[in-house]
Amino acid sequence: NRRVQHNIGYVTENNGAGTLLSGTTSLVVTHGMAIAPTADSITITGNAATSNDYGNVWVDTITATTFAVNVRSNPGASNFDFGWYAHSR
Repeated sequence: NRRVQHNIGYVTENNGAGTLLSGTTSLVVTHGMAIAPTADSITITGNAATSNDYGNVWVDTITATTFAVNVRSNPGASNFDFGWYAHSR
């Protein structure tokens, strides 16, 4: 396996932050990468306690430009703030 990195104009990794608002259980994130990541190359890290138990966190609906972050249950009034990191394999 060869791994290509640090090529100007060809983004192979990226990161950012998002918030799942109260009453929602999914958020579409634009990853900004030149190639779609796979589910196992995306990391979601919660960075705030929520007022409800939101349960499991997972990603799906991965496309060339976006992926969705999902939780099992409504995160409540304090929302679910998270950071994400993705890379291509």
